[in-house]
Amino acid sequence: MLKTLIAAALLLATASGLRAQTPTGSITGRVTDASNLSVPGATVTITSPNLQGTRTAVTSANGDYIFPSLPPGSYTITVELTGFATTKVTRDVGAGQPVQVEVTLRQAALSEVVTVTGRADAFTNTSQASTNIQQELLQALPTARTLLSAVNLSPAAHATGPNNAVTIGGAMSADNLFMLDGVQIQDNIRGTPFSLFIEDAIQETTVSTSGISAEYGRFTGGVVNTITRSGGDTFTGSLRDSMTNPAWSAQTPAGEDRPDTLNHIWEETLGGYILRDRLWFFHAGRWAKNYMTRQTVAVPAFTGNPSTAASPQISYSEGNDQKRFEGKLTASLAPSQLPTCLAATIGLASAGSLYGALSAGLRVRETLLPLLLLPVVAPVLLCGTQAFEAAMSQSSAEGWRWFGLLAIFALIYSCIGLFAFDSLLEDS
Repeated sequence: MLKTLIAAALLLATASGLRAQTPTGSITGRVTDASNLSVPGATVTITSPNLQGTRTAVTSANGDYIFPSLPPGSYTITVELTGFATTKVTRDVGAGQPVQVEVTLRQAALSEVVTVTGRADAFTNTSQASTNIQQELLQALPTARTLLSAVNLSPAAHATGPNNAVTIGGAMSADNLFMLDGVQIQDNIRGTPFSLFIEDAIQETTVSTSGISAEYGRFTGGVVNTITRSGGDTFTGSLRDSMTNPAWSAQTPAGEDRPDTLNHIWEETLGGYILRDRLWFFHAGRWAKNYMTRQTVAVPAFTGNPSTAASPQISYSEGNDQKRFEGKLTASLAPSQLPTCLAATIGLASAGSLYGALSAGLRVRETLLPLLLLPVVAPVLLCGTQAFEAAMSQSSAEGWRWFGLLAIFALIYSCIGLFAFDSLLEDS
């Protein structure tokens, strides 16, 4: 019952919403034997906590394989072939980074598994130069956890622009491209990124400085890709309170006021799954309410004009009240889901045109329209829900039967709706 309700909700939501493309990576490689000869027909499987389900490929005649469009994260590559020992390799994939993994299989007289352990940072043999900074590294270092703090850890990035703006590769600070989950988040004048993120919701930041793919544009310096966290097959959550107080700071020679005010920055995250390996959710929130003391600059009297009095140094309080929220759904679409949404949308729209014409012609009360619409909408929702439920289950092929029935209803309703639409326009 729960799966059916979820499928019905996704059917209505998917037909009306689209999401920005998140930067992804890829894994390519070649499988060889101990004599450095290509091994065709080997089964290559990849798994990751950031990947819904598993992906499998079979090596070509040259022993090559490729896995495109992978979400950033740590991946385990497993290579299997009869007569050879199973080999496992772990690699990290960054946003927009192709990773090449060469695997050598050994002959296996007995059943055995060879596991290659140890950390391996994302490394490619392409001309692109980039640095991948995991959020765990920022939390371990004595630095802030913001996007710019991660960028400043890149060797080619320096805070030498106006007002300490970041310059990358020697270019102007306004000529960089900042993206969050594939969406540009910088102003059009100074090129600085907006604070459209929650620190605890950031997964990693990739700073590309040269040899960047042609898919990016509008920059002469570097490209910064920040990826936010997603849900997973395990439930996770966190709650953080960062406290500051002006009275905790040392007194400067300026002698500014230091009110004893405790400021809070609350951050919370919650992620998990609705359907394992099919539908994940992630939510994060940030609430910051703080006050700080500022001072004006003292200006002495203008000696050439005695009537101009001196301007003393004035202390004043400055505060902000910020609220940020983030929500993300990660779904693994089956082949029958997209045509199901299309057919369901056509069926619902045509049914609405039909009953709009009937209600206008019969002069019925508007409150009766939902009741009149229910008998026609019910088959569409039933078929669409069953197709979605089958697509999200292990037996996704069963969804095509319901999709075929849904397509028939959509065709019938479309024909009737076309004839009824003219009368609806005339009566309106």
